[in-house]
Amino acid sequence: MIIFILLLSVVGFAFTFVLAKKSWQTGFGIVCGGIFLLSLVLVTANFVSHFGMKKVVETESIELVSSADGLDVLLYKPLGDGFEKVYLYQTPKSEEPTPTETDHVTNKVTEGTSPELVTETSYWDYKNDFYKLFFGIVNNNHEFIEAENTFNVPASWEVLSVDQMKEFGQLAKERQASFKEKAQKEIQTKLMAAIQKDPTLATDEAKKQTLIEQWTAELQAKMMQDLLNEVK
Repeated sequence: MIIFILLLSVVGFAFTFVLAKKSWQTGFGIVCGGIFLLSLVLVTANFVSHFGMKKVVETESIELVSSADGLDVLLYKPLGDGFEKVYLYQTPKSEEPTPTETDHVTNKVTEGTSPELVTETSYWDYKNDFYKLFFGIVNNNHEFIEAENTFNVPASWEVLSVDQMKEFGQLAKERQASFKEKAQKEIQTKLMAAIQKDPTLATDEAKKQTLIEQWTAELQAKMMQDLLNEVK
């Protein structure tokens, strides 16, 4: 509506004040000029200061899964001096990690009980239908302001850069054979000590297998933690 008022006031001013031959035409032209100036001020106030609008915040939460196979991790790519980061997150429905936006978007990572991404997005919305009708022709309703992404990840998750994750994978591959050999020796030593402590274990295959699986998992976890400490 404001655009039509601007156009009509300009036309009215041109056909009355500029071409005025009678006093009432001059007066009407002045009124049209005043309406034009007032409309221009309102349009500027709407464009610059979002006059007639209010700030609204929409919150969305989505479940996260690991951004890489074999390790619970949230990946990121550092930008510039490394202070700003683009996070690569993955959901159960996505096939590839999704990067966060960079324009007017902030990211932070906090410790949570379950992995999730909480996004708070701010918009400018018109206060009511009157303002929407009055300024709506400029098509700026629900205008994006900014967004804040909060990654809630459990303490068991790692937050690594893409380069750190790549180095981790390379080290794990290079040391796989030596780890396997070392693990077999340690498990054998643990098993012999356990049998000495409980001789019945020598004939109890089920219990023996359970202990071997437990020790293997512990050694794998220790190896992975050592590699993570090395790449960080």
